[in-house]
Amino acid sequence: MYAKGEVEYALIIWEHAAEKGNTASQYVLGLLNLRNEIPGASLAKALKYFEVAANKGHAGASYNLGIAYLNGAGTAYDESKAIQYLTKAAEQGHASAQYNLGLMIYPGTKQGMQDKQLGFDWLNRASNNGHEEALQLVNAIDKHKQTIAANKARDADKAELAEQAPAVSESASTMPIDLIVFTHNASKQIPLYHRPSGIVSGYLPRNSEWAVINKVNDWLAVTPKTGMPVWVYSKYVQIDGGTSVGKVLAEGVRGRPLPSVDNSKSPPIGLFFMGESLEILDSKVDWVRLRGPLRFTVWIRESDFLLVDGNDDLTKNKTSAVVFTKTARHNRQILGFDEI
Repeated sequence: MYAKGEVEYALIIWEHAAEKGNTASQYVLGLLNLRNEIPGASLAKALKYFEVAANKGHAGASYNLGIAYLNGAGTAYDESKAIQYLTKAAEQGHASAQYNLGLMIYPGTKQGMQDKQLGFDWLNRASNNGHEEALQLVNAIDKHKQTIAANKARDADKAELAEQAPAVSESASTMPIDLIVFTHNASKQIPLYHRPSGIVSGYLPRNSEWAVINKVNDWLAVTPKTGMPVWVYSKYVQIDGGTSVGKVLAEGVRGRPLPSVDNSKSPPIGLFFMGESLEILDSKVDWVRLRGPLRFTVWIRESDFLLVDGNDDLTKNKTSAVVFTKTARHNRQILGFDEI
């Protein structure tokens, strides 16, 4: 009814049902007021409807009310009430509530109590519930944990080697990895994707060296040899005075190819960890461009290279438009594969 423009008739039915205690109608009226889609709409009315429906167990209403308290939208900021209502929605399986609750609780956020395990558990539940950003953050946290564990194991091995053979050099204790490094000189544009079959986030620059990090079917995960330049919202970066170094202030900050939060034009291509220090390349209004770590990757199709080069073996050295070489200059510990 409402979709056909019969606003007045639809409102009569919804308001009547809401007065009778129908939580779905209360929630709909809350949304219509929130979006200012009906005459006399107000944020105060929206929160009133959400509160009534939330107190009767409506997950969506609980989520919206929790977000309102979290942001101080239409009401005073109240962290405890935000956690209370987000928890109610999260326990009912609301993925966005689980994600936001996890962000509040996990260390590195500015709001909420700090409980690393509980925060991660909520993020993981949201990820398992199909929340895409939660999946990205959980993957990044898992990789960070693996990196820490690998570094500890490496340090332990180095200590043991030092005891057994004190003269062993630093370079001898690292594990080099052979990468396929290529220089793209073809006139044909080769698109970069933020994930396999995802959104095109740019094109492979000519005369630039890139490393192949991984391969999945027809897709190659690649990164520039010098690190991926990405844009980050400036409020998440602390710039050290007089230097060109920025420090990341929160966990799971997204790097984007363009200074925009529009996922259709500038999809995230990696997540930063709190405390990472990175080179600042540029700035624009509320954005800072950083040189991302080597775990930041974009994707290209192997078939695009086959069309350019006419050779179906990417591991061989080439002398044509796409030139591939071998290198062992990077260490295994600092290379990763972001499945985002």
